[in-house]
Amino acid sequence: MKAAVGSTRRRRSGSGFTLIELMFSLVVGSIALTAIYTVIGGSTRVFHEQHRLSGMQTSLRNAMTRVTRDIQRAGYLSTPAANADDDSCEKPDTSGRGVGLPLRDIYLDGTHFAAIANWTELSPPGLYAAANDVLEPNYAGAAVPGLGTRMDSLTLLANYETSSQYAGTSLIPGLTNRITIEPTWHAFENDFTTWAGDPTTPVIVDIDAFREAFRVGRAMRLQTVSGKKHFAVISAVDPAGGACMNSGTEPWRPLCITFEPAVPNDCQAEARGSAFSAPISFMKYHLEKAIPIGPDVALEQEVTGLNIQLKRTEMSPVEPDVVFQAGSQTVILDYASMFNVQFIGNTQHGQDLPDVVNRTVLMNPMNPGERPEWVRSVIVEMATRSPIQDPRFPWPSAGTPDPVSRFLVHEDGRAGSARVRYARAEVFTPNIAIGGH
Repeated sequence: MKAAVGSTRRRRSGSGFTLIELMFSLVVGSIALTAIYTVIGGSTRVFHEQHRLSGMQTSLRNAMTRVTRDIQRAGYLSTPAANADDDSCEKPDTSGRGVGLPLRDIYLDGTHFAAIANWTELSPPGLYAAANDVLEPNYAGAAVPGLGTRMDSLTLLANYETSSQYAGTSLIPGLTNRITIEPTWHAFENDFTTWAGDPTTPVIVDIDAFREAFRVGRAMRLQTVSGKKHFAVISAVDPAGGACMNSGTEPWRPLCITFEPAVPNDCQAEARGSAFSAPISFMKYHLEKAIPIGPDVALEQEVTGLNIQLKRTEMSPVEPDVVFQAGSQTVILDYASMFNVQFIGNTQHGQDLPDVVNRTVLMNPMNPGERPEWVRSVIVEMATRSPIQDPRFPWPSAGTPDPVSRFLVHEDGRAGSARVRYARAEVFTPNIAIGGH
């Protein structure tokens, strides 16, 4: 009898878990796994969201840095405003807008030959609507009702190609529209020559780099020793023949540039002596619809909406609305939702007072009574949005949302909104202030 009881106990202890115990274990395990999955999934979503926001912030910071550098350089080795420059070889007129000047034959209405060459406010301040799908392909610059952004455009004038101006420049005898540039001066050697390291080996002129900087169709400034300035457009670089032949292996031979219009009579004598030359460019910042690429464009735009890009474009000095040449355009920021520019100027201009700048008064440098050479700082606002609306980031059901925090990509009732990253900077314009009035 005792042996039978002991045998029964051994069979029960070796029979494993009961059904109830297994079911309880499965439920507890499922709850634990669900909790772990939820925590990991949430952490992953947060990580990816923060990664996207970090990428947006980095892109925005890089774009602001690029714009800031170009604004600070505005007027560098060019002019605050050619028509108001007392040292211009062309005689300034009383309007300050170049009426009757030779420059007017080159720089058409719409772009002024000044450090702040053009500025257009393309949407009223404070107007922020929801959708951006009303843009036409390759947005050209007209005000668009219902656009969810401020879309200013800004054109600057400066030497954006090289770090210096080049001495040893002089008019060729008998000509008034062709100069020679001596390649043996220090600034020229720094920018356009290479050296093998052997003191007995002469430097080699990089003709391609020189032609790229002084590219045909680009503007240039010729300045005499006394400070007189002549502005022209390059028509030929290093044409063959005579003193204008440089193969790159003859560093002592000068390089030549032909330009239009010719140097006026008042400046020809000084220009035949020792002068300085520098390339100058019209650089435009503007928003434009991205050109769709790939087979899934429609599907992509259904999710992300239109990609509005902030672009940096070199413009033609002859035709203000024409891109200078192929390859002159660079995308600075994708999915831009704001580019707003305002100006602070010297409001005490013309008075017997120091150049005190009233930072509470904004100005429009394109107005006849408020000129580009008065600008002392530029306030830049820009923002970028996430490509996709986040359902967990709701669009307010009433009232106007803050445009620097959220953006509505679609107006078809989809939940959520896109996140926005915003930056604002006041950029001082030292090159305009130094030569301004």
